[in-house]
Amino acid sequence: MVKPKWHPADDLTEMQRRFVDYMVYNQGRTTHTDAALAAGYSPNRARVEASELMDHPKVLKYLRYKLNEVNRSYTMTKNNYVLTQQILS
Repeated sequence: MVKPKWHPADDLTEMQRRFVDYMVYNQGRTTHTDAALAAGYSPNRARVEASELMDHPKVLKYLRYKLNEVNRSYTMTKNNYVLTQQILS
């Protein structure tokens, strides 16, 4: 039996994952509080929860993982360059 490969999201709750995903996909256009609200945290505690999440090591590890994943997709490689040139032609 093959053991599934570990993923940083495996250690997080669904709300923590949604918080990070919102932060990544709205990078530079949102606040931590807005991300906590979008993830489903209570409006009364969203600011506190966001602060606690940004101090949580597993959340930060997943955030780094997701940011690297997104940035890697924008990296220009030979194949990406050729595809871009074919599309623009």
